[in-house]
Amino acid sequence: MNKTDALIDHFLETRYDDLDQETVRRTKTRILDSFGVTVVGTSGPACASVHEMLCAKGGVEEATVLGFGRKLPAESAAFINALMARSFDFDAVMSLTDDGRSKPAHISACSATAAIVATERNARTGKELICALALGDDFAARLNACSGGGPHDIFDNTGTISGMSAVVACAKLYGLDKEQFKNALGIMVNSLSGSMGNVDEYNLCFKYPIANAARNAILAIELAKAGVGSLDDPVFGPKCFFDMFGSKYDVEHFFDTLGESYLSDIVIKPWASCRMTHAGIDAVLTASKGQPLHPDEVASITISLHPKAPDFVIDDFEFGEESQVHGAFNLKFTAATAALSGRVRPESYTREAMSYNQVREMLDLLSFDRDESLPSVNTARARITLTSGEVLLGNVDVAPLGDMVLNPLSDQDILSKFILNVTSSGMISKEAARNAADLLLDLESQGSLNEIIALLIR
Repeated sequence: MNKTDALIDHFLETRYDDLDQETVRRTKTRILDSFGVTVVGTSGPACASVHEMLCAKGGVEEATVLGFGRKLPAESAAFINALMARSFDFDAVMSLTDDGRSKPAHISACSATAAIVATERNARTGKELICALALGDDFAARLNACSGGGPHDIFDNTGTISGMSAVVACAKLYGLDKEQFKNALGIMVNSLSGSMGNVDEYNLCFKYPIANAARNAILAIELAKAGVGSLDDPVFGPKCFFDMFGSKYDVEHFFDTLGESYLSDIVIKPWASCRMTHAGIDAVLTASKGQPLHPDEVASITISLHPKAPDFVIDDFEFGEESQVHGAFNLKFTAATAALSGRVRPESYTREAMSYNQVREMLDLLSFDRDESLPSVNTARARITLTSGEVLLGNVDVAPLGDMVLNPLSDQDILSKFILNVTSSGMISKEAARNAADLLLDLESQGSLNEIIALLIR
């Protein structure tokens, strides 16, 4: 028996009742959040046109496109739902490690959307969805922890570890046997990709790897069920996952705590932007107490970042000329937006909102420096000097808001994010959003997703 065989035995043997309640709670939270960011993603750039393209192609009606409501083949539904979930960089992030650290990752926008499709397609229960996603996300988090590297790698892990999470979750929900499960993993290893260059260039293709991985996870499973064979040890074997995508990998501790703790994305984002902008955003909002400021009230805003905070978040931002993608990855734009409105939401990235003259005025008031006294890359400080002479100070000393361990959103804030995301799509009423939330919060009692999905389509 090789290491992948041992993993598959774990995946096949684990049931919902084997999960601890904290794992269940966190998994349900990621599912709730993923439904919400998918529905609000219906207004994401190019999502409507991609949806129309997939509808025109047609095919067997197996699973629902959230928000829009059309049924498509499972792999197409997984693709468009994941594309929408990633659209505003509002999805869950930062996978946890066994020693309590976190590493950059976007798992849930792929794994949860694909698993939701697989649950609907195979008439599975809420408990089965929770169990499958907990297993898949734990697998991806362990891959991430052992792989080495990070955002400066060539491959974007939204198209690598996320796809591996999705194929495990969906294989569980499709009821694959051990041989099929291994073949699906091996086929998936041959289907992973995604360039970090998309983020470097702020192009719209940044959300393609995660959508492609969701689609390929479903396709890998269907090919395995059809009898297509693959690698003998697709995770740990030579020229397999770690050799291909682990830049400085070390798998010595991969199996530590397997089956005892379930790792996953650990951040539910309060703001629709790159997580590396959140410390600066939170520092500004702490200083302003979350109250909107008018540029006429402000003399200057200085944000201090850790020396290792990435340069890309404060690179040049050309007012009125930049894309939604650049805005979401840029602290200049997001901090200016937060100062003006007290939040950063998908609606902040409409062409009208990004061209609002007060954004330009606030951008002109912003400056940045590096502060070696800050304890980590996830911390920041803000100093807002008002025209009255009053100085407002805000610090983020541990972690930005949203970290389930270090600085969690309240249950009410998570619920509010979901309802606002669903209703701001313009497709779904507040009553329907609340009813869907009630069902998702009691997901373990649901015999299927049919009622939830019916509430989240126009």
